[in-house]
Formats: sequence, C-alpha cells, structure tokens
Amino acid sequence: MNTPIDMKVLMNHIYEYKKGVRNLILYTLNEQYVPLACERLERQRIPYLIQRAGRSNINIYFGQHECLETI
Repeated sequence: MNTPIDMKVLMNHIYEYKKGVRNLILYTLNEQYVPLACERLERQRIPYLIQRAGRSNINIYFGQHECLETI
C-alpha cells in the first residue's frame, strides 16, 4: 500500500516533535486523511486540536499541552 504524501509529511512532523525539534506543529491536510492522522496521534499519545481551514482542508495542531492551550 502506498502512503499518501499528506501522511508522509505528518509522520515527519511527528518524528520532529518526538525528537524535541518542535514543541508545537500546525499541519494542514485534506479532510479525507483526518481519521488516519488522529489515529496516528492518539496511538502515540500526542495531544492535538482540529480546526477547519477552508472547504476541504483541516488544520491539526499538535504538541505540548501548554502550547495547545494558547491556541
């Protein structure tokens, strides 16, 4: 199964977060991938917020609780 580019980018952002490169990440992706993205974040116990960004895009903010609270 080929991994969609949206999910590859998300996995890279998760990697950077887990390595401590970033405390907060904002990633915009097509809404069709939101269930997969949420599943991935939940599996790794990474807190996140979702916000609509236009007709078919969704913003996913994820990272440290303190950072998410400011959003």
